[in-house]
Amino acid sequence: MASAKEFKVIIAGGGIAGLTLANTLEKFDLDYVVLECHSEISPAVGASIGMFPNGLRILDQLGCYEPIKELFGGSIPYEKTYTRDENGQVTYDMPGFFNHLEKCAVRGVMTALGNKLEPGYFDSKEPESVPCYYCCSFGIARGVPGWTSGEQHVGTGRGRSQLVVSGPEDRVYWFMFKKLPETKYGKDIPWYSKEDEAEFVKRNWSTPITPTVSFGQVFNSRVSSTLTPLHEVVYKKWFFKRIITFGDSAHKPNPIGGQGANGAMESCAELMNALLRTRDSRGGHLTSLTDEEIEGIFNQTQSARRVRAVEIVKRAHDQQSLFAYENPAISTIVCKFAQPLSGGESLLSLLSGAYVAGTANRPRVHGVVKKVFIGSMGLLYFVSRKALRLPFSEIDNWSKSAMTLKWFGNTRASDIFNLFTSALAVPITDADPSAGVHLWDFLPQLISPLVIYAIEASRTGNQATPLALPLLF
Repeated sequence: MASAKEFKVIIAGGGIAGLTLANTLEKFDLDYVVLECHSEISPAVGASIGMFPNGLRILDQLGCYEPIKELFGGSIPYEKTYTRDENGQVTYDMPGFFNHLEKCAVRGVMTALGNKLEPGYFDSKEPESVPCYYCCSFGIARGVPGWTSGEQHVGTGRGRSQLVVSGPEDRVYWFMFKKLPETKYGKDIPWYSKEDEAEFVKRNWSTPITPTVSFGQVFNSRVSSTLTPLHEVVYKKWFFKRIITFGDSAHKPNPIGGQGANGAMESCAELMNALLRTRDSRGGHLTSLTDEEIEGIFNQTQSARRVRAVEIVKRAHDQQSLFAYENPAISTIVCKFAQPLSGGESLLSLLSGAYVAGTANRPRVHGVVKKVFIGSMGLLYFVSRKALRLPFSEIDNWSKSAMTLKWFGNTRASDIFNLFTSALAVPITDADPSAGVHLWDFLPQLISPLVIYAIEASRTGNQATPLALPLLF
């Protein structure tokens, strides 16, 4: 009789995905080992990691959120975020307001093993269809002259963009994105040497980040730096047999969105969810898992993550295209007019779309196992009803006062839209009926052109043309 095989996970690499998975396994008393080729877990390579709500809520459940927050002295690290044009001038700023790049060999080993044991399991043409639109100089600097701590700058420009972020201990994390002359695929994607990096820096040395700080000044204060091509891909298959890949090896977005590491953490959380479901179905143990059971766990993980991974890659690509002025007319309208006029709330609403659909989390609780005690929610509802009881006798008086909706916050944009709204609404309620009659005759005539526009704007052939822009109408 064969002896039972104890469950153990071998993690290749002590990066973001590897360490997140290790902490997750340890949280549930599952055995693992981390293999790391560097002499230390956090060597001075790579760039930075952007922490967003979808990743932080996973780290919060692992007990890592508070220690990370303490790295910044327990305060919010960014006091202001700026969007700047190609000359370093501010086009938009938002008060009170990234990334993990690493070439991984695990996918290459997994693919080679799959092609040997099960020819056809992996699409042989897929590696040659992976696109590369941009290259990126990224790194860590410290003590940059003229840099204001606590700020983040997003630079826009024709064929390039920048993301420069403040960090703890007087560090500055930079990303300089440059569009390639033509899109490269597969083996045609270039890999850059230190000589290539020196030439890149020389060409972009004087590019302004702010009016007083240039890219060259930041680079000159570097601790580490790299020039790398930026692949953008979500692979069709993330696993083979007992091997599964996470992070850039499975889903690699452009780093401008800061979602690479956060996506890796989401994948780790989904794997753990699948492992726990399997453990529960097997009577509380994971010993002697068959290949079929492990592949089932991996398939659950990929199925739960792939659609969202594709969406994140697309979002990052679109964001990069916008900031690099791939379509100059659209970028000019959005970056120089729409964004400054719309206010901070609209930008936060746009960015939050990448966070809210992340792996579902279980709220962190204190003294209550697994489930949040909902009795307090009922008490809160009862107290709120009593404290905020509406004065129904006064409702009739509300109609005597003007109500203004600030769609874009307290900005000039709201004032402009309210002006147009008032121009149409006031004559209808005016005591003089003549103005109202003229307006009631005019407004229905807008129905036909608006319907025609709505139909034309929805045609596939009109996408990315002025007809598809609601702003014009």
